[in-house]
Amino acid sequence: MAQPTQEEMDEYKDAFALFDSEGEGKIESDQIGCLLRSLNLNPDDEDIVKIEKDVGNRRVTFEEFLAIFLAEKQKAKSVTAQQFIDTLSVFDKDNAGKVASGELRHVLTALGNKLRAKDVDILFEDVGEHAGFVNTADFVNMIMSN
Repeated sequence: MAQPTQEEMDEYKDAFALFDSEGEGKIESDQIGCLLRSLNLNPDDEDIVKIEKDVGNRRVTFEEFLAIFLAEKQKAKSVTAQQFIDTLSVFDKDNAGKVASGELRHVLTALGNKLRAKDVDILFEDVGEHAGFVNTADFVNMIMSN
């Protein structure tokens, strides 16, 4: 993996500083997950628990956080829009490029890293729900653009 550019390092340091409530160049170990997510990584809850356990209940320096961040970034899987659409096609019974909004809502609120119902409402509002269906490509493109 390539070393971060100076611009990326500045972004990481700025984000870290926002979590450094005491201005000592350290953050609480239980803030690592939120900080990773603020930098566009999406570790699951199990990964966060493992990181926090490995670190222990202490304050973490930027250098320690950076090592964790880079390791997590390397582990992160990049998913293409087409792979995402292909995955959702399991729910596209008519092969029409759309999924039943009720079924998609159930998947988003009941499986994996669950979303809250109000978050799903916002997603559906943003992408547009028509006659009880959500256009798969529109949904994926909206999700991936955020």
